Amino acid sequence: MPLGIKSDIRTELGNIEISDFKGNIKAVTDLGSIKAVNTAGDVELFTKLGDIEFMAPKNLSAKLQAQTKMGSIESVLPLEVSKPDMFKRNAEGTIGTGRASIKMATYMGKISLKWLPSSQDELKF
Repeated sequence: MPLGIKSDIRTELGNIEISDFKGNIKAVTDLGSIKAVNTAGDVELFTKLGDIEFMAPKNLSAKLQAQTKMGSIESVLPLEVSKPDMFKRNAEGTIGTGRASIKMATYMGKISLKWLPSSQDELKF
């Protein structure tokens, strides 16, 4: 993808998987999960009903925000996770120098944030 172009992926029903992408991307699904592996740049991931899994590259530099209206957030990334009320969960923080912006949200589902394993042998889809 040429620099400066924003990829836009949308589906009403179905899962979205993004792998080894560097650049600007927005992925939206109404009913389905989103998985982003080794993805960096300005990234937006949104689902109404489904889970989001983000596996960050080791050299990630981004301001990261994650939000669920009804669900959970599990993160091994250095983020501050808060619980504004009984159902909502938020996570935010800056990784590295914060060059890019990564935002993700689900109305109902789990958000999982982790580092990409250093060996492809450890990576299981």
